[in-house]
Amino acid sequence: MEEKITLADAIDKLTKQFFRCMDSDMLTDAIEYLDKIIELDPSNATAATAWAFKGNVISQLAVNTRQGGMRMATDVERTTDDQKRLLKESLKCFKKAIDINPKSDLAFQYQALTLARLGRKDQALESNNIAIELNPNNFEAGVQSTSWLINLGRFEEAYEVCKRLKQSSGLGMMSDALRLGFFSNFATTLVGLKRYEEALVEINRAIDLDITNALVWVKKGDILFDLHRTGYLECFDNAIALEPDNELWKEMRSDASSRRI
Repeated sequence: MEEKITLADAIDKLTKQFFRCMDSDMLTDAIEYLDKIIELDPSNATAATAWAFKGNVISQLAVNTRQGGMRMATDVERTTDDQKRLLKESLKCFKKAIDINPKSDLAFQYQALTLARLGRKDQALESNNIAIELNPNNFEAGVQSTSWLINLGRFEEAYEVCKRLKQSSGLGMMSDALRLGFFSNFATTLVGLKRYEEALVEINRAIDLDITNALVWVKKGDILFDLHRTGYLECFDNAIALEPDNELWKEMRSDASSRRI
């Protein structure tokens, strides 16, 4: 007798195929599996989650870059027509997700990323804050919040978010990549508050998580320079060794060298 496949089994199979595509960076194929999940049951919470994932994948297609093994929202506003079209399409997906499930913190979190990619950072922060209100244990949204507060120059607020995250039990539950982002952002926040000694502690924690991340070495070099300590040029050298084609690191080292303490 042929075994009957339940709706839950079908969704589980499609979900696994979706994540396999994401792991392989096959974003277009991943969207096709999400569409199939939505078609199976368009009005339930699973469909809402699928719409949220779809919006995020479309948004990633617009960004089309990977950093540290994961796609990230960049600081610059995306201006090409194709990118704007994709980002606006992703916003429609989040609206559908929220219409089905207004308490989907994932939809608000991913919507925030797209808004940031459109340069609408205040709206991004608002959407991200809703995600955190809906689910205080959404630590990825918490780390995202610190990024945008830093970009907006709101270091006191970023510090409060960092402090809350650090005091929560969730820090140990984060992936290494997310914890690295947290410690790096915390260090940047403390630099913005001119609390350089504390910033050095946090950036060292980031380096302990991944000594192959060039950006954290650059941040440490800047902090050591601000503290009038030796070793800052070696930090820039480490970053250049990791990313020898990065002209910005070379310029920063040259500038620091010309202002040698």
